[in-house]
Amino acid sequence: MEGGIGWWKQIEEAIDHVDFLIMVVTPAALSSEFALKEWRRARQQGVRVLPVFGVDKSTIDLSLAPAWAEKVHIYELAPEEYESIRSVPGSLEDALQALENDHEFLLEGGVFTRDLIDTWIGLKQTKEIDEVRLRPTPHEYFLYFDV
Repeated sequence: MEGGIGWWKQIEEAIDHVDFLIMVVTPAALSSEFALKEWRRARQQGVRVLPVFGVDKSTIDLSLAPAWAEKVHIYELAPEEYESIRSVPGSLEDALQALENDHEFLLEGGVFTRDLIDTWIGLKQTKEIDEVRLRPTPHEYFLYFDV
C-alpha cells in the first residue's frame, strides 16, 4: 500500500481481491471507525472475515464488536503465543530505532550501504521528528493558549 492521498481506495481494492480478511480483535480495533469500515466492506464483498484475539480477551469489551461477530468463532491465542508476537513500532522514532537496531538484512546484496541507512535515519530524525517535537500540538494550543 502506498502512503498519502487515496489510501482508503487502496484498502477497498485490496479487500475486493482477497478471499479472507483476518480481523485482529483488540480494544483499539473495536473503537476504530476505520477498522469497522474495513470489516464491513469485507462482509459486503463476500470476503470471509476471520477474527483473532490480538490481546488477552479479558481486556476486550466484546459489546463493541459488530453484531455479526457474536455468531462466529474467534480464535484465541494461548498466553505463551502472545509473547512470541512482535508488534510494529508505535511511532516514526520507534521505527527508526528498530531500523538502527536491525538493518543487517538491508546490507545484503550491496543495495543499501551503512552510510545510506545512517544518512536516512539522520534526515528523518532532524527533518521530521525534531521538527515536530519543537512545535506545539493542537491539543497544547487548546490547553495553554485558549486562556
